[in-house]
Parts: sequence; structure tokens; C-alpha cells
Amino acid sequence: AQEAAAEAAAAGGGKARPPLGSLCSAMLLLKGTVYEHLENWPLAARHFKLALREEPLHYEALQRLLSNHMLTAGEQRELLDELQERLGAEGHEWLRLYYGCKLDPEKGRQLAALHAAAGAAEEPAPFGGSRAAAEG
Repeated sequence: AQEAAAEAAAAGGGKARPPLGSLCSAMLLLKGTVYEHLENWPLAARHFKLALREEPLHYEALQRLLSNHMLTAGEQRELLDELQERLGAEGHEWLRLYYGCKLDPEKGRQLAALHAAAGAAEEPAPFGGSRAAAEG
């Protein structure tokens, strides 16, 4: 599919066109935004989820879903599982972790606790001195 898009871009005078998935995802996000402004929450949620499924890197769609509380806990887990697979396969580990923290608050708290514990172990002594000198 990407090869066909590259050939089409070459045939079109060398102008690079955005990948079809990104364009489709942007259109779905736009439709979701329209439904959001009309306060048609079910259709807005449907289009935001479709935008994420089309392009998992489309963070704004996820942000809209979460900021407006459009997903139940079960829907969040289902979406997280689907996105985890796609992001893992595409090599976006950092975004996979971020989405996991956004969609599963308990996982986010656990990760924050691990990060805080690791940071406390590596924390430098005040004013650049050694920890032993600061304690003694």
C-alpha cells in the first residue's frame, strides 16, 4: 500500500501526499469534533475511536475521548488492548506506555511509583556534595 502511494506521488509530479490512513484519521477526528460540538456524544465517541483505530498515533482523538468521559471502563480496556497491539507492532513503546497510563489509571499509579522509587535512589545530594557528607 505504501509502495502504491509512493508511485502515485512520483506520478503526480513528485509532490508527496500524506498517507491515506492519516488523511482518513483526520477526517474522522473532524467528524467527531462536529458531533462533539453538537453534543451528540455517542457519535462523537464512535468517530474518535475510529480515528484512533485508523491511526494509533493520533493522540488528539484519545484526548477528546478521555477529557469528555466518553468511554466506559470496559471500553477503555478494549481500546487499550487494541492500541497496545498496534503500537507494539509499529515500535512505538513510549506511546504504548503513555496510552496505557492514560487509559488505565492504576497502571499509571504503579508506573509513577516505580519512577519515584528509581528517582529517589539516584537523587543527587543537595548542593552537589556527596550523600554521605550531607548525612554526616
